[in-house]
Amino acid sequence: MIGIDLVYIPRITRLMTRYGERFLKRWFTGGEIDYIVSKAYSPKTVAGIFASKEAVAKARGTGIGEVGFRDIEVFHNPLHARSCGEIYQLSISHDGDYAVAVALHIKEETYEHR
Repeated sequence: MIGIDLVYIPRITRLMTRYGERFLKRWFTGGEIDYIVSKAYSPKTVAGIFASKEAVAKARGTGIGEVGFRDIEVFHNPLHARSCGEIYQLSISHDGDYAVAVALHIKEETYEHR
């Protein structure tokens, strides 16, 4: 299945300003937070990862609920996500005030992470 999501970047900026680390720790894994820190807490980066997690949940056919945000992890180099033993290919793009992500289920977890 394919999932897609669009996130309004100024909303992420407001959440990061208001809640700071609490926001990050609630929605993102440790590895994702490390990546966000390496990108100087860029709201565009955060919005792209957030949109990716939503897109993966949609590609799973369940949405968020049965699977939580921290049950989906986004990896870079190569860009992909893992959730409940499944691998999803990702594409993330930004345009103006929006981040968009597309997730495609590709296989069960036999993928070698580099």
